[in-house]
Amino acid sequence: MKLQRLLMVLPLLLILGVTDGAAQSLEQSRWWQSIDIGAALQLTPEEIAQLNNAFDATQLRMIELQGNRDIEEAKLRALLERPELDENGVYAQHHKVREARNLVAEERLSFLITARKLIGRDRFLKLLDIRDLLRRNRHQDKIEPAKQPQ
Repeated sequence: MKLQRLLMVLPLLLILGVTDGAAQSLEQSRWWQSIDIGAALQLTPEEIAQLNNAFDATQLRMIELQGNRDIEEAKLRALLERPELDENGVYAQHHKVREARNLVAEERLSFLITARKLIGRDRFLKLLDIRDLLRRNRHQDKIEPAKQPQ
């Protein structure tokens, strides 16, 4: 039954032409604002508002975390560019860069978990199927470019 519904929705998404933005990673785009995806998942106005609020909060945290990551990466680069190599310092700074990157990844995951809680398991699985289809289609376009008119 779920597969039948999904098979009915996917051609609609292809016909209506979901934008590349919807094919972005789920934690980096407002996928629920796509008319096609919103309709496929049957999101309520309350769910959309909750997703918007969660996304906005996540985006603010991401800006801060990504800024911190960039600072740590700049420090690492500066250590590597010095005339005298401080190997222990480089390793210690590399550890800080890894930690900063992990915090960014955890924040992304936190948003996905929030979205999963808001829309429930079944619709989240449908969303993952849609995302996978969009990725395959985008990948297929790269493999088989559109034929030029003769």
